[in-house]
Amino acid sequence: MKFSKFKIIMLCVSYILFLIACGGGGGGDSSSSSSSSSGGSTSGTVVFLNNSSVDIGYAYIRTTGSSSWGTDLTNTGSGVKIAPGGSLRVTGVSCNTNIDLRAEDYSGNYWQRLSYYLSCGSTLNWSLVDGGGSSSSSSSSSSSGGSSPQVTLYTTNGNAGGTIYIYWDTALKGTLTNYYVSGAPTCGSSITGSTVTFATTTGSHTFKATSPNYTWGPTNYNITSSCSLFVLQ
Repeated sequence: MKFSKFKIIMLCVSYILFLIACGGGGGGDSSSSSSSSSGGSTSGTVVFLNNSSVDIGYAYIRTTGSSSWGTDLTNTGSGVKIAPGGSLRVTGVSCNTNIDLRAEDYSGNYWQRLSYYLSCGSTLNWSLVDGGGSSSSSSSSSSSGGSSPQVTLYTTNGNAGGTIYIYWDTALKGTLTNYYVSGAPTCGSSITGSTVTFATTTGSHTFKATSPNYTWGPTNYNITSSCSLFVLQ
């Protein structure tokens, strides 16, 4: 009998140890599930594609609404930074938010793309083409002549769902009914339905655009050049 009681006790202890071992296995499953969910993308990618005939010297990305363009994303130093046909790939960009892009050549001409919504895990390929830049180098000579700065807006969004209404400092400046599949207008051009161009003043201004499917802004922009070209993506 004493031997039988001891045997029963040993069986109970073995069963308890078995239950503990099973519990440890469940914890391992929970840990692997957690690491899998944390592997989701938390940033986006932007690629500057130089499809123009000039060298691109500077590239910038900022969150829409920021007052400064921040640090140049190309390598510092002399020489060509993004040659014609070349590209610059920028990873780790803030995502699930609107961003602004800017590129400049060595002559002061620049390209801008404003209020683009970048989803996490996505890649934006931004093509820089001839005629899409605005000349900031000529702004000093133009402004010295007493002319007012100009703003030109166009869109590459084919899913706006209808007319896009452009507002500048809450005032309606015009409408867009057409969109660019490729290329871009020249800053200062006035093409009915395809561009909205108007005079403004230097300093801070509030921009907003609306359509049946989209809203851009409101966003504050500081105008310093004789002509600023903005694209609605």
